[in-house]
This record gives sequence, C-alpha cells and structure tokens, in this order.
Amino acid sequence: MRFEKVRKVCNAGQPSEAHVLSDIDLNLEKGQFLALTGPSGSGKSTLLNIGGLLDEPASGRLFVRGEDTGLLGDAAITRLRGRTIGFVFQSHHLISSFTAVENVMMPLLADRGFPSPEIAARARDLMARVELANVADHLATNQSGGQQQRVAIERALAMDPSIVLADEPTGNLDTKSADGVFELMRQVNRESGTTFLMVTHNLELADAPNISSMSSMGASRSRLSSFRLYRRQTSRPIIFMRSPREKMWANANIPQPGTAGGIA
Repeated sequence: MRFEKVRKVCNAGQPSEAHVLSDIDLNLEKGQFLALTGPSGSGKSTLLNIGGLLDEPASGRLFVRGEDTGLLGDAAITRLRGRTIGFVFQSHHLISSFTAVENVMMPLLADRGFPSPEIAARARDLMARVELANVADHLATNQSGGQQQRVAIERALAMDPSIVLADEPTGNLDTKSADGVFELMRQVNRESGTTFLMVTHNLELADAPNISSMSSMGASRSRLSSFRLYRRQTSRPIIFMRSPREKMWANANIPQPGTAGGIA
C-alpha cells in the first residue's frame, strides 16, 4: 500500500474547513507491522479510512497491490477491499445473533454469495488457531471481551488479506486481554507475512520489538503533513508524522531534517 501526496479536507469552502491530511507520503511494505500513535483528532483514523478504501482523498493517489485506486470504479473498489484488506476496530462489531464461527464466515459468504463446507471448514480452522474452537458455536454475546476481539481478528483474516488495518484494536480491553490480542496480530504477521497498519494510544505496544512506529506528536488537528524517516541507535525504524510545529522534533529528542543524524 502506498500513499502519494494524499490530502484530506473536511468542510471544504466553509468557515470550519480543516485540512486533516496534507501531502502524506507513505509506503507500507509487504510484511511490515506499523503502529500509528498520536493525539485524538490528528488524522490517524482518517488515514486508515482512506487506506481501507472507505473514504477518498481530496487529492493525491493511493496504490493498493500496485493498482491506482483512483482509476477504479465502485465494483472494482469493492472487490479490491473485500479480497485484499481486513479490518479490526476498537469495538468488535460482531453480529450478536450469530455464533462466533458464523461471524468469522461472514466475509467469505459476502464474497461467494452462498455457504459451503469449505467456508465452514476455513472458519473453524481460524477459530482453532486462536484456541476458541470450544466456543465456536456460542453466540458472540456469550464471550469475554478478549474472546470477542480475537474472533473479530479471525473474521478480518477470513479472506486471507494481504493487509490488515486495525483502529485501536485493544482500546476496550484490560491489559491482559490487550496483550493477548496484540500478540495474536504479531503472530499472524510473523507466520503469514500479513501487513498490519495499527492505530493505537498504547505506546508500550507501539514500542514493542520488530514493530515500526509512526507518531503525530504535537500535530495540529488541521495540519498533519508529510512523513520523515529516522533511526535511533537501534536497527528498528521509527517514523514520525511531521506537523508545522518544529518543536515536535525537540520533544522527540531526535535530529531535525537536514541536520546531523537526520535523513532529509
């Protein structure tokens, strides 16, 4: 997934006009796990919505699996979204009247239009992977919060997407359940090579080993702009979302663009 000079403007032409995203350049590589952190209202979820083909940028280009999405019609966008991108939200959004395994089956049913033994087997295999086979036939409402979110992750993986977009997936969970859900996503990333872009306020999760992190520290609600890549004294890349207020670089205690140690 690649963003090129992506901009997003809300309430264009009105007194309340806000430039939420400005000239965003981001290349999300295959197999990468990128955590996006920052204050509420800084444009993180907007970025995910555009990447997930749920919203359109005001200008700029988005490429998914090499395809320029701005050149695709509605039907092609729907197919690309359904077969390439998985979604995990802060709330699990499971259908309460369905069992856990039926919820996991939903993306497959939506894509193929009818149930089959293969679809059921795929869903049960996914449930077994997260050690929830024993509750596969229980209603979603009869599970704990951690179980519900793990079911939601497996539902996102039902179509074997190359990219998963996760918007605060641990935000409603206690620490133990959050750690379990996060480790599940990392396991999928390691074993399947699935790319993850995750929005989180949990800095401990964002700073975990082998996780790239991108921050909008100090960013204005209406003026998020381009990305810059830096490296600390470790080999792990840290990506910061830059705002016009240069003090964010001082707050982060890292070199500014064009100075010694920085990558301009």
